[in-house]
This record gives sequence, structure tokens and C-alpha cells, in this order.
Amino acid sequence: MNRARSAEDVAGLRRAIARISRLSDSLIRIGPFGIGLDGLLAWVPAIGTIYSLAAGGYLLVQGYRARVPATVLAQAAGLIGLRTVVTLMGETIILPAEIAVDFFRAHKWSADLMVKAIDRTLYVDGPDDPSNPNHLAVRARKASGEERRRVVFLG
Repeated sequence: MNRARSAEDVAGLRRAIARISRLSDSLIRIGPFGIGLDGLLAWVPAIGTIYSLAAGGYLLVQGYRARVPATVLAQAAGLIGLRTVVTLMGETIILPAEIAVDFFRAHKWSADLMVKAIDRTLYVDGPDDPSNPNHLAVRARKASGEERRRVVFLG
């Protein structure tokens, strides 16, 4: 599981996270509402749970690879875990939990958290090392308060 090594890698991971969000929770849009594979497959015993876990796991792995902060990954894991519990309840208590699953858009919410974290981060090519030409400039901007974003060196 390779972590991002360049800004282009991070951009690709950001697109992958957003794509899973749309596929899982917004494939079909009707006004402000949407439903995706996660909601549709929730009605199919076992398949919905498998899809939900696989999509959630994929989101978490991509977030890790994009170097999203651990706190954001923990929040996303909590949402996905709660979604899985509700899905499993739906396989036992059919109707109420299935309806709740359709409105509990954990993949979208988790993806939104990760995308926002990526957008609030300055990714700098090269190592966090004074020999990196970008290192001193970024550290100086950070120290002066000019740069308020989280800084991640991709070396």
C-alpha cells in the first residue's frame, strides 16, 4: 500500500475518493436527494453489507495513502462502522433499518471529510529535509504565519 509520493498522486487519490462517494451515495440524483449502490444494494441480504464494507475499506485505504490526518480517518472509520452496524441490523429487522440505511450516507460523509482534509493540506514534493529546496521556504512561511494549512512533505 504505497502512500502518495507526489502532488499528482494526491490529486488522483482525491478523485478516487470523490468517485466512490458518488457511486455509493449519489448515483441517481433527484433534487437534493440521491441514492447510490450502497442504498440500492442494502436491500439485498449480504451483498449490501459486503459492498458497504468494501467501499468503506477502499475509502479508508485511499485516505491513508493521501496522508489524511489520523483523526479524520478515525472519524470516517466510525461513520463506516456505524453504517455497517445499521446494515447488519437491516438484515435482521428488515424494514426500519433498511429505510434508515438509505438516509445514512456514511460513504459520502466520510469522503467529504477526507476531501476537505486533502484540500486543507499543502503537499510539498520532496522530503522534510533542509537539503530539499522547498523545505526552507515552506518552513519559513509556516513560521511567519503566512501558511496556515497543514504541511505534508511527500518525500
